[in-house]
Amino acid sequence: MRRPSLPAQPGLYRPQPGPLRIGATFVLILALLAGAGFGAQRTLLTLWDRVVGYDSPYRQQLPMPGAGGLEQLTPAVVMVVIDGLRIDATSGMPTLQALMASGTVAAARTELPSLSLPGAAALGTGASPTVHGVTTNWYEGPIGLDSIFAAVRRAGLPTTFIGWSGWEQLYGKDMTRALVPDADKDAHGEHDRAVRELALGHLSAGPISGLTVVYFSETDDIAHTHGGASQEYLAYAAQVDSYLAEIVASLDLGQVTLLVTADHGHVDAGGHGGGEPEVVWVPAVAAGRGIRAVWSKADGAGPPGRVSPVPAPGSEWPTISQLDIAPTIAALLEAPVPTHSEGKYVPQWFGAADTTWHATRMIATAAARSHLSTLLTGLGRGEGEPPALGEARDKLAAGDAPGALETAKGFMDSEAAERARLAASQQAARRAARLPWAVAAAVAPLLLLLVLARPVRPWAPVLAAGLYVLAFYLVYTRVHGLGFSFSAFNEEAQIKRFLLVRLLEGGGLMLAAALLSGLMSRDCDRGTRVTAGLGAVWGAALVVYALLLNVVWFYYQQGFVYTDALPDMGASFRSLVFLLTAAGAGYAAVPSVLVTLGLAGAGLRRRRSPLAGRYR
Repeated sequence: MRRPSLPAQPGLYRPQPGPLRIGATFVLILALLAGAGFGAQRTLLTLWDRVVGYDSPYRQQLPMPGAGGLEQLTPAVVMVVIDGLRIDATSGMPTLQALMASGTVAAARTELPSLSLPGAAALGTGASPTVHGVTTNWYEGPIGLDSIFAAVRRAGLPTTFIGWSGWEQLYGKDMTRALVPDADKDAHGEHDRAVRELALGHLSAGPISGLTVVYFSETDDIAHTHGGASQEYLAYAAQVDSYLAEIVASLDLGQVTLLVTADHGHVDAGGHGGGEPEVVWVPAVAAGRGIRAVWSKADGAGPPGRVSPVPAPGSEWPTISQLDIAPTIAALLEAPVPTHSEGKYVPQWFGAADTTWHATRMIATAAARSHLSTLLTGLGRGEGEPPALGEARDKLAAGDAPGALETAKGFMDSEAAERARLAASQQAARRAARLPWAVAAAVAPLLLLLVLARPVRPWAPVLAAGLYVLAFYLVYTRVHGLGFSFSAFNEEAQIKRFLLVRLLEGGGLMLAAALLSGLMSRDCDRGTRVTAGLGAVWGAALVVYALLLNVVWFYYQQGFVYTDALPDMGASFRSLVFLLTAAGAGYAAVPSVLVTLGLAGAGLRRRRSPLAGRYR
């Protein structure tokens, strides 16, 4: 028996829209969704290109002071860089543990993106990616900035590099000698064995001086293949430690300084590039001439044994910046400070230098920072030397070395604080300028939807869109185990697959959301296909709207154009994922609605609806 229909109540409900309005709703929303898919894809490519192709405006020559005439703390520094070495992997490296026991250790925080070539740029210049402009491993050409290789050469000392060709690409013109093996860089160890042979030949040939950099690269390849917490990775780290043992045996650490560090770490599954703690914290170990021994054998203390991937509060691992490495090497060799360095040397590492030495060196570091600050922010432009530096020099000349040191440190701290304040002020002004556009982008789609024909049950598209977002998040984070970080790319070859999967998943989930919204919205008395179709198009519209709201928020926070600073990398990657998903959803909107129309009557008996006459 049919259920009687409820009487219409014109005073409370609007009449059913006519065919013209319904047709316009279908055509307009579907056209906008297809355009949104194309627009999301184009925006994605544009943002990607602007980060990858970021052209630093700070590659300008700065005043290059010579060495300060201080006593050289060491005639030679050998820096061993182990690609992709995590902090916790050091617990299985006995040679590195022994160096910790006889020297000093710190956890160095890398810059973002945490990739190999940007890491090489940070280690060699002491500058961040915003300044040096190397944002990916695809960067081509020389660095275009002052570097530790150039600074050591200006001090009249030789520079030698042994390892991956990426470093030679960046700094080759300032290397006295570059030894790059012909062996392929892969996960089979051939390249590192060749580096070992070349390094031992160079270090054993006679007394060395200046800077030597030895780069072992295949730890990174093993982590990509097997994971950063795998037994294969730990075993290969131990293998590299055996190479390190041979290097140590070839050196006289009473005459030479050895520094061991990494360009980045790895997530457990393999991969890097993002800001995960196990990726951005890497070991920095120094031992030998001029280095203070932190752990004294006399009192029975020793270096940390098994350690976590990140420095724990109160642990034996003090923290520094990766940008401090280059100025620290320059200080050890009494070479000029690399003029674009944003870091400063680590005085706690030095055992032989007195207060006068530190005061003189800190003043030189502060002078270089004042020139860089003028380039970055315009602070002090045309005003000559900052008064604080003159005051520090006067104190040093008067024999007040501690006062001179504190004044120079105070200038460095105040300059950093003022630079941060100015950057925050500029960012706030830019956000204020973007706010009206962001609000318009967020509100305009809602205003448009209000004038179109609405589905019988408005809650159905809202529910479907909410379930879409939840399903998207669970599939991405739980099923795939991914985070919103560039570390999701375990290998560069996986990028295309990552993009394709996001597009397909965006489209597949759109089909499910449109079907769900349409089937929940269908009504026999008002036309099964019409009501289901309206539910489907509204569900699709709300899905794309929800995804693009995240991109609108990113636009407000970071902007889409990067002329003098890079955006936050974590927020950038999140916006790229949402843009990819929105592109897949937008492209899939039209076929999803068509499928919904075709299945609108499935499993539904012809009956009167309790909502008859209430359609609005």
